[in-house]
Amino acid sequence: MADSLAQLIYLREQRMPLDDRAELLAGTLCNLAEALCATVTDWSLSRPQLPLAAVSAWVAAGEFVLANFGDLGEAAWDYAVRHLRVQLAAGHAMFTADVA
Repeated sequence: MADSLAQLIYLREQRMPLDDRAELLAGTLCNLAEALCATVTDWSLSRPQLPLAAVSAWVAAGEFVLANFGDLGEAAWDYAVRHLRVQLAAGHAMFTADVA
C-alpha cells in the first residue's frame, strides 16, 4: 500500500499528457483497492473486516487524490471506490461459496 501512496505523490509532481495521468491514476487507485482487499481479516461478515491501518491508508489516498487532481481525481476516485466495492463483494461471495 505504501508503494501505491508513493505513486500518487509521484503522479502529482510529474508532467505528462492528461490521458496518461488519468490511466496511471485510476490504475494506481485500483491497485490500492486490491491491496486493501488483501488485508481483509474476516471474509465471513457481510462487510469484510479490515485493519484500521489499511482503511486509514485508503482514506488518506482518497483525500490526497481529491485535493490534488481536480475533476480527474474525482473521476478516478469514484472509479476506484466502485472497483473496491466489487472486489469486496466478490471476495465475500467466494468465501461464502467455499464455506457453504
